[in-house]
Amino acid sequence: MLDAVVFIGRFQPPNLAHIEILKKAQTLAKKVIVLAGSANRERSFLNPWTAAERIEMIKSVKELDHNKIVIAPLSDSNNDFAWWLDLVKKTVKETAQEACKIGVIGCKKDKSSYYLDYFPQWQFIEIPNLSGGISSTQIREELFKTLFETSAQDPFQNKIAGVCQEVERWLKNWFKNNRTIYENLKMPAEK
Repeated sequence: MLDAVVFIGRFQPPNLAHIEILKKAQTLAKKVIVLAGSANRERSFLNPWTAAERIEMIKSVKELDHNKIVIAPLSDSNNDFAWWLDLVKKTVKETAQEACKIGVIGCKKDKSSYYLDYFPQWQFIEIPNLSGGISSTQIREELFKTLFETSAQDPFQNKIAGVCQEVERWLKNWFKNNRTIYENLKMPAEK
């Protein structure tokens, strides 16, 4: 068993694949270190929820053993990948403390997963693509499409695909109470 497993992601929002990876990580290590990326980014369609909000969403999932999970925000670097790598290593070192055997877990789903190759000092735990074709990008697009295309008081009457029940409840509550924040956001142009 590893002392710690690191899971890096934006979790915008945490989807079913993210939760499955977290559950798998909990079976492999004494501690799971979740780094919620893009923590320094302003709200946008790409990053609609703050790091604190994404951490709340993850903490709402009852299937997870939250005694084993430590979640920390992780800032992005505009053009300094070496700085970002150092920040990841520093955050993990501070969080893992005396951990000797560390792993990094993830899915090399596309070119955005390149960073997983930059931690040779940690054991790489590759997870197959568990999303069943659903990504957080698709979930966000559907959420905002629903929000912007309906004038109903409760635009999210139906199930939100791709997220667990607790995250769905969190999202619906958040949109109900914070809808005005997003009234000025624009949908990205059709591709």
